Amino acid sequence: MKWLRVAILWVLSAGAAVCLAASPKPTKPFRLPPKMASDVATAEALGIGSVDPSGFFHHSGAYPPLALVWQVDDRVKQAEGVFPHPLLPDRVLAATRGGLLLSEDAGVTWNALAEASADRIGIVRGIAFSPDVPDTFFAATDHKGVWATVAAATGKTFKQVGSKQAGLASDDTVLITYYPQDRRFRTLLVAHGEAAPGISVSRDGGTTWQVVAPDYHVRQIVGGNAGDREIFIVAAKKSAPDVQNIYYCVSFDDFWLELVHDIIPTDAAVSTLVQPGSVWTVEVFRGSSAYFSTADAGLYRVTQGEGFKVGPENLLAALSIGCAWGPHADSQVLYAYEPKKLGLVVSVDNWKTCTPQSAGLYTGAFVKEGARIRANANGTVFFASINNVLYVGRRRPGPLEVSRVTVTPAIFTFEDEAYKGAAKGTAEALRAVASAKLAAVEARKFIQSTREARAFLSDTELTIAAKVAAAGAAPRSVTVDLSRLGGSPVTPLFDDGRHQDGAAGDGVWAAQFRLDPRHLKNDNRDVRRRWPGPMGLTVTATGEGGAIAGAVGVLAVYDRPESFNFSGRKVAPIAVDGKPWEKTFSTGERPPVDISGFHALTFWIKTDAEGAEEISVQLRDDQLFSGSTSTPPVPILQEKFIDGGKVAGDWRLVSIPLARLLKGVKQFETSRLGAVVVSGEGKVTGNYWIDEVRFHISPESLKTYEGVYTP
Repeated sequence: MKWLRVAILWVLSAGAAVCLAASPKPTKPFRLPPKMASDVATAEALGIGSVDPSGFFHHSGAYPPLALVWQVDDRVKQAEGVFPHPLLPDRVLAATRGGLLLSEDAGVTWNALAEASADRIGIVRGIAFSPDVPDTFFAATDHKGVWATVAAATGKTFKQVGSKQAGLASDDTVLITYYPQDRRFRTLLVAHGEAAPGISVSRDGGTTWQVVAPDYHVRQIVGGNAGDREIFIVAAKKSAPDVQNIYYCVSFDDFWLELVHDIIPTDAAVSTLVQPGSVWTVEVFRGSSAYFSTADAGLYRVTQGEGFKVGPENLLAALSIGCAWGPHADSQVLYAYEPKKLGLVVSVDNWKTCTPQSAGLYTGAFVKEGARIRANANGTVFFASINNVLYVGRRRPGPLEVSRVTVTPAIFTFEDEAYKGAAKGTAEALRAVASAKLAAVEARKFIQSTREARAFLSDTELTIAAKVAAAGAAPRSVTVDLSRLGGSPVTPLFDDGRHQDGAAGDGVWAAQFRLDPRHLKNDNRDVRRRWPGPMGLTVTATGEGGAIAGAVGVLAVYDRPESFNFSGRKVAPIAVDGKPWEKTFSTGERPPVDISGFHALTFWIKTDAEGAEEISVQLRDDQLFSGSTSTPPVPILQEKFIDGGKVAGDWRLVSIPLARLLKGVKQFETSRLGAVVVSGEGKVTGNYWIDEVRFHISPESLKTYEGVYTP
């Protein structure tokens, strides 16, 4: 089977290799603009970072190492799990035998969510926080299916959105997660462990469900950032239920490549840092590493093709593993829990070395299955659920400390193509004013253009705030690195009561800044994880004697999926000579595209043939290993999907709802569309022309398009 593995890896790496081959050649050394050179000089004088030859600002310096002190939180009774929010450092959920508890201050206080009692929704086993709506999350429960709320802060809107009766494989669920390839965040995956084989999938945000992979008992599903295609799955074949394996796949209902055989994975984590340059071709999640803990074989790092043992040799039975930001965005802390002797061990060098951080944390021979340790969104507070007891690990206080860093709002979204189009249109209108003979006429057009573009070109004001504690004198400076957002790496924060920082002198430092998509930086040479997804913004405090301390604020950046042309203006005629014909519009050498949640397909068509014949439309997906699936043909004349009811000598618009094209198809993979197929009966003789095959993301997008453009 080795030849098969090699062949598969070659296919998986081919697309990445093409991208790398097409990358531009190295250019001359980067030269800093004068303003940034001054900022970098300031950062170097403070001892907090410098710029590398590629022009990236990176943090360095004597940041204090992580040192945790654990305490039992005896207010939380019969703890079953703990789930920190991935973007909001202060928000964390605790699952108990009585129901869900919510903290909005990183575990300082807890409040029961009355509508999420265990009697009503069951004991929660997994949480999927919405990547783009902070107050929405889904809960996987034992015995009572999947529940959801859109008001996390109050928990007053819990409703059941998934059950066996509604299509789940079982009402017993062990995990729920968003499918990262769906950048509209509508596809949910639910695992059922030993309760039932298969993955329960919803492609419409929990409204409907179906079961895929019915030959596997799935225990874990690990994905990356928005848009990442790959996932890892921990599962056992139904025919060999006692043998668990780690699988890699690019689509959950395509071929699964077995990476690690016959181990007992207990937990998984994804690194916050990425492999820059060409190394990412063997990694996943845009270069991030994925790690697994096991109950019998220690720790593993897994790639597209195999697994590697990592960590100390005496760490054989780890029940939990995780990854958090360190004191700045260029650092990360990997951590794992070995219950018998080591307790929590942490590593800042990808498991080359590690140190214990178990003061006050339970270690012993008896630990129940399901023990977990999780860090909050920026790694400033740790939580452990062990033997139904909740432990909270906080940093040992030092002479200088940065904590509770928040970014408000924590999510920034924009429409990239619409933004570029609006910017281009405004620039062209402005040039027309400058060169026009009658400037007043062109000025009116320019004003109209700016009004139309305002929704896309207006920037967003954000606030970053941090709690800073300093023994003795106040810190000399508190700064935030906004270099990846087009700002200064030493943007100052203030504690003067005038920058959304609360009262003057209260220890809360803040700054406001405006985020413009033109200034976002995303480069494969950077070691920090790239958007779309969470980015780390480093806040650094400097004190007397050169002491520094830092923590990360988390900002999620997403470019929204938009309406797009699947094929360009290819107006070559299709010759028809009385025989059935077919025209395929495909992605070709480009990767398959994701149309999950899109609204409609349109294209323009005309003919010089006399007479009429039915024209049909189908979609075809493009799985990497298994066979493609095609949707049933949809007749555009019979179902009146064309303007005027027939194909004629003038261009006419065909508009078909995707719900109609996908009707009755269970296994079609909308996240991997490979082709649009148009066919005819061949009853006539002549030519057809088909132009601009386009997918529309919403009814509003389609309405704007209809009647506006003619090929």
